[in-house]
Amino acid sequence: MMKTKISLQETTTATIEETQSWSSIVLNDKLTLEHVAVDINTDRVQYHLHLELEVPIPEAYLVHAEYMTLTWPVGGIWKIMNLSDNNRKVHCMSWRKTEMDHVEVEELAKKRRLGAQL
Repeated sequence: MMKTKISLQETTTATIEETQSWSSIVLNDKLTLEHVAVDINTDRVQYHLHLELEVPIPEAYLVHAEYMTLTWPVGGIWKIMNLSDNNRKVHCMSWRKTEMDHVEVEELAKKRRLGAQL
């Protein structure tokens, strides 16, 4: 009789705790400013981050993988927007408060709009 070992990669879902304990090393990254939002309470900038991971996100973890926490130097909580077919390339997004004042944020927003129209 042959015994088979089922890996977590082959199971349908993982627990939240297993998902939270998973980590990988970022091999490549590209950070872009995509949108600027001015609202009543705060001026915020939307950033998009494209990552290539050393260890892909296991399929079993995807049920609980809506957000990613990144450490230094970028840091913060990022919403996962898209994954490549092999789950190694991740596109994520984050809104960040900015040190710029209201006028500077409006100017940045105008530049972004003009750049998008060209």
